Order: sequence, then C-alpha cells, then structure tokens
Amino acid sequence: MLRIPGALVLISLFAMLITLSNVNTAAAQNVWGDVMPCVSGEYRPCGIDTGECKKGVRTCEDGYWSDCTNDIKPVEEICNNEKDEDCNGVVDDCVDNTFGYVCMGAGIIILIIAIILQKTKFAEKKEKVW
Repeated sequence: MLRIPGALVLISLFAMLITLSNVNTAAAQNVWGDVMPCVSGEYRPCGIDTGECKKGVRTCEDGYWSDCTNDIKPVEEICNNEKDEDCNGVVDDCVDNTFGYVCMGAGIIILIIAIILQKTKFAEKKEKVW
C-alpha cells in the first residue's frame, strides 16, 4: 500500500487551489437576457453599471427581447491604471498568478518525489523479506 505523507498532499492541493481560485467573476455579474415574450416597441436596460461597464438597452422585437446593445461589458483588468475594467467594483485588483503557478508546480514535484520515495522504501522492504 502506498502511503504519502498527509502534509505533502495538503500542500499540493493548497497550491493548486490558489492557482485555480483566481477566476474572473465579472461574467457571473453579467445580466442574462430574458426569454419572456414582450410587446413590440418596449425597451429595458440591460447589463451592469459598475466600474467601466455601462448598461445598454434591450428592445422588444416580434414579441421577444433583443440582445443587449450599446452596453460596455467587463474585460480583463489592466493593472495600475486606476480603472475597474472587470467591473467587479474593485479598482486595479490584479493578481499575479506567477506565485500560484510556482506553488502548484512545486506541489506536483513534491508529490512525485514522495511517491517515488515511498515506492523505493516499499521495494527495499520487499527485498529484505525475501
């Protein structure tokens, strides 16, 4: 049976979690279109009005709402320009993922080394028994 020290597994998983946690949430803040019927000629605001994003307009065409037009959607954050391009309400919330990638790589290497060492110990014990 292969036994990997629990601390190594936790370090590896933590490093991977750090890397994967930097997800842009602006997409989750976007407003989805309605599929409900409407009266032709009606209009309604759409999108978000946070940071650099601006609401647009949906119009009712043939009984259904159009896509959002004239809105400014979230984009990837540009660091150090005093603007909120990803429209999450925080100016310049840039995260350098280099540390996360280094941690994840180190965690994977540590995990591989632990597996190799464990197999080597198991092989040595097996030879001594025979």
